[in-house]
Amino acid sequence: MMRVPCKVLKVKKPWILLTAIGTILFCLNFVDVTISNQSKLFQNKIQLLHQLQPEIKVPNPIFEKDTHIEHEKGNVIDSVRQPTQVLQKEIQHIAFLKVHKAASSTAQNIFLRYGWNKQLTFVLSPAKNPFGYPNIISLRESLTNSNILPPPPNKHYDILCNHVFYTKEAFSKFMPSDTAYIGIIREPFELYKSILNYFRPRYIFKKIEGPNPASTFLRDPKKFEPKGRVSSSWTNNRMAVEFGFPESVFTVYNETIVNNYLAKLDTEFTLVMIAEYMEDSVVLMRRLLGWQTKDILFLNLNIAHKKNESMLSQTFDRDFYRRYAKVDYALYNFFYIRLRKQIREQGVDFDEELLAFKDLRKRTQEYCSQTKVVRPLFVAESRWGKSFTIGKSDCNDMRRGEINFVTMIRMRQYGSKDI
Repeated sequence: MMRVPCKVLKVKKPWILLTAIGTILFCLNFVDVTISNQSKLFQNKIQLLHQLQPEIKVPNPIFEKDTHIEHEKGNVIDSVRQPTQVLQKEIQHIAFLKVHKAASSTAQNIFLRYGWNKQLTFVLSPAKNPFGYPNIISLRESLTNSNILPPPPNKHYDILCNHVFYTKEAFSKFMPSDTAYIGIIREPFELYKSILNYFRPRYIFKKIEGPNPASTFLRDPKKFEPKGRVSSSWTNNRMAVEFGFPESVFTVYNETIVNNYLAKLDTEFTLVMIAEYMEDSVVLMRRLLGWQTKDILFLNLNIAHKKNESMLSQTFDRDFYRRYAKVDYALYNFFYIRLRKQIREQGVDFDEELLAFKDLRKRTQEYCSQTKVVRPLFVAESRWGKSFTIGKSDCNDMRRGEINFVTMIRMRQYGSKDI
């Protein structure tokens, strides 16, 4: 350190120097007292605020970055640390209404993995059933004693997530009283096109002649719809059919009946996810169910890659379908508004978690797409959950088809894949 030469000042009038020093000391003391008083005043205001509104908290800094460069367990994802949230009770009893062609296989995989990892008991149909698939309970009705297997001895059902129609009476008969009801829907016209592409309904593509049978169908749907029960149609408000709306509204639309049933569903379902907002939906679900971030990770499943849009729809078909599928549009609009409301009630912290989850999903997709990966992906603890790792077995489970998964579950629950 350099030494700065000092000169000794000779003051002709010492009283002037003493007066200046005294003034400086007085000012410093005044500043210190003022700051101290202001600090005490601020603390008093905070205490008063807590007394008047105990739920309001003085905010901490939003982010405290805790960036990891390397971890002995493997690849690392940076985390954002925050004071630990109050833990809520984890809900493990789930009834998921798996609606056809509404990204429901992607959502179902979340529930299959969750129940499998926690040794929970699933509602399953007999392996041999009228519909020919071990992962389908019914395409015509809700739960009955004849279309599901009884739970194993000394067990009760924990999770329902296979195809079946919804009625609260039937679901509550078999599921525990504290079950959370989760549904999923999709923009109706997009769902309609997906149904046409996947199921190729015979009453459209085999019975209607011409280059655009789907468009011809929409000009007069009731002319071509199959006769009998509405459940035999894939195109007559299919989402609402699976949600159990009264059959009369599919013949003659009645706004009062539809609105009354929507109000009923509003009280019965904890959450109705929306396919177009899948990431938003599962982050909200994690919060409502008290789950961990790893529980809601997913890879997109059962996506149609080859789709001839020109065969599925023409100009104005969307408008024709909106006019026809009034119940499905009422269902979609109602729960779209409710989902956005539920998210807003979570506060700005929800958007921060959603951004982090979207980034994690991309990293997971990249990790799982690698063919030569040795080390697992380590995800550090965050304010939204505990630390965890993602390994190749996790990737395999996230990709696992539902029939394969249901067969594994059937073997573990009943000791046979044929029961």
